[in-house]
Amino acid sequence: MQPAIRFDHVSKRYQLGEQRRSLRDVASGLGRRLRGGPREDPSAKFLWAVRDLSFEVNPGEVLGIIGPNGSGKTTSLKLLSRITYPTEGRVTIQGRVASLIELGAGFHAELTGRENVYLNGTILGLSRKEIAARFDDIVGFAELEKFIDTPVKRYSSGMYARLGFSVAVHVSPDVLLVDEVLAVGDQAFQNRCFERMRQMRSSERALVFISHNMFAVRALCTKVLFLKNGKPIAQGTPDEAIRAYQNFSAQEETHAEQTPDSTLAQEEKMDSTPIRITGAAFLNTAHQSVEVFEFGAKMIVRLRYRATQPVENPTFSFVFFRGDGAVCEGSSTILCERSAGLVTGDGYVEFEIPQLTLIPGMYTMEVAITNQHVVVYDFDHRPEQFMVESKRALHFPRFIAMYPGEWRIVQGNAEPFVLGNFDTPVGPPQPIGLADTR
Repeated sequence: MQPAIRFDHVSKRYQLGEQRRSLRDVASGLGRRLRGGPREDPSAKFLWAVRDLSFEVNPGEVLGIIGPNGSGKTTSLKLLSRITYPTEGRVTIQGRVASLIELGAGFHAELTGRENVYLNGTILGLSRKEIAARFDDIVGFAELEKFIDTPVKRYSSGMYARLGFSVAVHVSPDVLLVDEVLAVGDQAFQNRCFERMRQMRSSERALVFISHNMFAVRALCTKVLFLKNGKPIAQGTPDEAIRAYQNFSAQEETHAEQTPDSTLAQEEKMDSTPIRITGAAFLNTAHQSVEVFEFGAKMIVRLRYRATQPVENPTFSFVFFRGDGAVCEGSSTILCERSAGLVTGDGYVEFEIPQLTLIPGMYTMEVAITNQHVVVYDFDHRPEQFMVESKRALHFPRFIAMYPGEWRIVQGNAEPFVLGNFDTPVGPPQPIGLADTR
């Protein structure tokens, strides 16, 4: 199979500082070249936004590109979109390309939504007849029927994103490039976008997706590239690359809070970590590993460890993350009255949650082993996930969890009337095992 996208040792360099603007500067540069001198100002400073980057994306694959700000993610998409060209290496793309890189890119502010649909469709290679045949679907997906004849300069950022994405996916591209621009849309629209991208993946189209939302990357992408300072740090499955990125980020945060001497000591400790996390699981009341829990059910979080040498009083911690990246709740053994004592060999710790009151949705977990939260022995964003479901409508997008308790109402001098409570699970807890979710 021929790749739809190929990056072959690609590098992109930008000049820093002011560019030559005066006629004297241009004449000076021309004279230097005529005398056989260097084409560039030797005193100029340069930044390599991307450095020796290679990857391939086949039809039906989704490549996620992750990394901190300034790592070269958007530059890579601009190279793919031919907004800019590589300084070194070669970029090859097969077929029609549609891209969503910057909010409103390709839109003319004075034109209406209707006129911009035809303008963008033409730029992407469709005839006027083809655009007309897809126009209703484009507008319907964007939900902009009432505003389609309004100049887009009056659109909100969310309306921009909806129209841009709708045009991009309805021109039937062979390659779709999507940056973090979708983050401005509401949650319902983002869900529709992700569903459409999954459909495109199944129809043998190639996608490249940039996002800081690790849950979205894990759910959508077939492989992930982690960039730092324009260079590839990790490539592989979503779990492998995301774990490398999150572990890197955690180490960066830890190092930033330390003095140079303590940073050196930390690096030496990481090279010979005496205790590591080897596994994690979410268990039901029967101590079975499951993926789906009913709201209000009991959960047991189990963290396995391996100590290659004795460790005195290690601290075990975890924190849950919602699918959109929001930090939820967690716990740590530092809150306990007793310490773990001297820990050796293999074992595990458990934390029992009497009632799981996170709102329905998908969750992941970060775990850590530390020395009183000062020295980090091990830190990991685990690949395991669990889902919270409810028989009741508990869909509150801004909530993270629901407090257990009782609601009462008092009218005038009447006795309190109990409306209901969440002290007990809604119905009997019935976690669904792995086999039941397939």
